[in-house]
Amino acid sequence: MLEQGISIFNNREVATIVWSVVLLVWVFIKQPNFYRSLLGLLVAVAKMWKFFLPMLIYVALSIFALYKLNLWDSTLLKITLFWFFGWAVVMFANSMKIGKEKGYLKKIIFELVGLTVFISFISNLYSFSLMFELFLVPFVALLAGISAVESFNQENNMVGKLTNNILIFLGLVIFIVSLYKTIVYFGDFASMSTLQEFLIPILLSFMFIPFACGLSIYSHWEQKRIMKEFRKSK
Repeated sequence: MLEQGISIFNNREVATIVWSVVLLVWVFIKQPNFYRSLLGLLVAVAKMWKFFLPMLIYVALSIFALYKLNLWDSTLLKITLFWFFGWAVVMFANSMKIGKEKGYLKKIIFELVGLTVFISFISNLYSFSLMFELFLVPFVALLAGISAVESFNQENNMVGKLTNNILIFLGLVIFIVSLYKTIVYFGDFASMSTLQEFLIPILLSFMFIPFACGLSIYSHWEQKRIMKEFRKSK
């Protein structure tokens, strides 16, 4: 049973899961009260049920529609969960930007149909050996963290530029290796399941955009209503 569960994930995903568990255990050991912060986060999320519940229902209906169109089946559950806890949750959290930032929605749409989606898909199509991925995942995470921190340092950004260049180089190497394997083993790559894995996140993302727009409109209305009631109470 365990081997079947592991076989669902590639080596990069297994390495990510392993290091996530290690980090979580380390945090619990170093910060015994961390569970309280985690519990507080869960309580805060639970209080937003009137937003999350419609989101879950909307996503479930979207998946059901794709299933009825023979575009979704149970083999796509993993990639659907990755899409939900990745793109969908981020879009949900940033839905307010749709009404506030000019061109934000257009930028999202361009990202969904841009070359970046194809490059990302090819790069994640193949992975290296588990031992190498166990080294690569924390190394890339460390570089990404340094790059994010150094982006706020305007005085001396040499470290940030160096880490960005290393990340670009690593990304290019991973993409080239994956592209080479895709071309060499094109018979294994060219299948309906691979096409579905590529299209499903894009289709779900486009289907989720109307919900995000509706959520943005409702959030703006809710803010105005609360401010109006606050002014009346004063």
